[in-house]
Amino acid sequence: MPWDNEQAREQVRRVESALSALESQPEAITGARAVEAVETLVAVYGDCLARVMQCIEESGHGEVTEALATDELVSHLLLVHDLHPVDTETRVQQALEEVRHSLGSHGGEIHLAEVADGVVRVRIEVQGCPSTVEKLRLAVEEAIAKAAPDIERVEAEEATSETAAVIPVEALFSGGRVAETG
Repeated sequence: MPWDNEQAREQVRRVESALSALESQPEAITGARAVEAVETLVAVYGDCLARVMQCIEESGHGEVTEALATDELVSHLLLVHDLHPVDTETRVQQALEEVRHSLGSHGGEIHLAEVADGVVRVRIEVQGCPSTVEKLRLAVEEAIAKAAPDIERVEAEEATSETAAVIPVEALFSGGRVAETG
């Protein structure tokens, strides 16, 4: 039975930890050979995966490619081997759209400013308390990390929104109408 996403993430963490431990071995030659063996194995699997993706593409089964691209673990593997069928900017835009959708009636706007050199720049505009901005910033970072793990950094800038209209004090006491002066 295949792993669920959490089990897959744990396995990825274990591999990364094992590779780090190998690289730090006092006997550099042993560590280097082990890392080389792993890198070679990963390259072989990458080539196999490229052939699978090519077969799927040539067979005209785009829905299979789409399903693979949206699976969290497979998507990560496609990225590792530079085989992901969806470009980075599109994946970032899709992630931001999910965050926008989850906002619902809470208000707020997220604008993608730029995707370049492994950095995503977004403008966040929220009317409300500052904690809302921070929650939205975290949601954006999390969504982008999940959809585009190849992004190294997210820079979120808080956009200044129009200030709320000022209601004159007189209007509060005159049933909502501003008293005429003069």
